[in-house]
Amino acid sequence: EFQRVQKNSIVCLQFLVRLAQDIERKWEEKEERLDKIRLLRGCLARLHDHKDRNLVELSWLAPKMKSLDFSLKHFLVLFLPIERKHTRGLRDDQFLITTTDAVSSNKVQKF
Repeated sequence: EFQRVQKNSIVCLQFLVRLAQDIERKWEEKEERLDKIRLLRGCLARLHDHKDRNLVELSWLAPKMKSLDFSLKHFLVLFLPIERKHTRGLRDDQFLITTTDAVSSNKVQKF
């Protein structure tokens, strides 16, 4: 799929951000995570001669991913700044919810 979107800068960037978000969401599934990180590294490596300088800048990440089995913290240090720079913000469906924050009905104050 990357070969299909690579030439269109906006679609290419969206593909990379979605892939990084998917990796983060499925971090605990090691085999799938490693496959997707390998794919992401390959995609980034192919951007070194892209016509869009923003995408060329992203190609520097590929060499920083020599070992695919790094920590979630390392992954986030690499990709959160890129996500922040190139996306307008998260939509409701993109938030990763890991805990419930519901308030029990007996604790709700009535005004």
